[in-house]
Amino acid sequence: MATVNLGSIKFKWKGTYAGGTAYTIDDVVSYNGSSYICIQASTGNLPTNATYFEQMSSAGTNGTNGTDLTTTLTTQGDLVYRDGSGLQRLGAGTSGQFLKTQGTGANPTWGTVTTKLVGQTMTVYQTALNLGNRYRSVGEVTGLATTYTPQSTTSYFNVKCHLYGVAQDNHMRGTLQWSTDSGSTWSSNWSNTRSGEGLGWSNDSTYAYPHFGWDYSSPLDDNYYSVATTNIKYAPTTPHSVTDFRVRVMIFNNDATSNCYINRTRTNTGNHGNVPASSVEIIEYEV
Repeated sequence: MATVNLGSIKFKWKGTYAGGTAYTIDDVVSYNGSSYICIQASTGNLPTNATYFEQMSSAGTNGTNGTDLTTTLTTQGDLVYRDGSGLQRLGAGTSGQFLKTQGTGANPTWGTVTTKLVGQTMTVYQTALNLGNRYRSVGEVTGLATTYTPQSTTSYFNVKCHLYGVAQDNHMRGTLQWSTDSGSTWSSNWSNTRSGEGLGWSNDSTYAYPHFGWDYSSPLDDNYYSVATTNIKYAPTTPHSVTDFRVRVMIFNNDATSNCYINRTRTNTGNHGNVPASSVEIIEYEV
């Protein structure tokens, strides 16, 4: 039986063509960006000589009019993009910038971040809570008290609150309060942007804005609950030095016989009671 040497029939890569090298059949070389396979043993015959080599792959075509990447990209950090006529160079931007597209028909550019996220914390409260009757007398949802240590002395704070619950027989109201002295004093006078659902009905400073309120079912439904939300920006004087930023949630209503429930329906007493968990989130950012 004949013996076949598999090593003699596979391609043999020889790298860049060299005029002084003896090539044998199935040797493969590169030449001017293309690759060639030897079909007849020889020395000193260029790969373009079809008697001794066959071309396996062809080199690409370099761009013209300055669009060759080797001439377009000149400096570390360069990027390449296409404008209306060809490839162009976008030099590296300033440290911290981002690449900004300007849409179809426009060239990309570098943009500067105007709002920087610095830090964040969230408190989630999932216990069913009966605050009792809060007739024009605020009571704190203690499980939502949130303390945040700022990371910067030139930042602002965005406070988001989602409360799930229901009043027994009438609308329930809430307000957010903040403190920067470890809770010694509290204020509801948010000096900047504030928004929410069912903003307050009273000008009494005890219930200072922003209020946020719950709906209630009529006729009363023992399985009913609703969500109250608010989203507030706290902007202390800049530059500032806030080392302890605290937020708490206060609840009240305007009905002398109505209890206030958090994370539960009117009759449910267990955790959640098929009601989502309430939360307070503090986001610190710089502009």
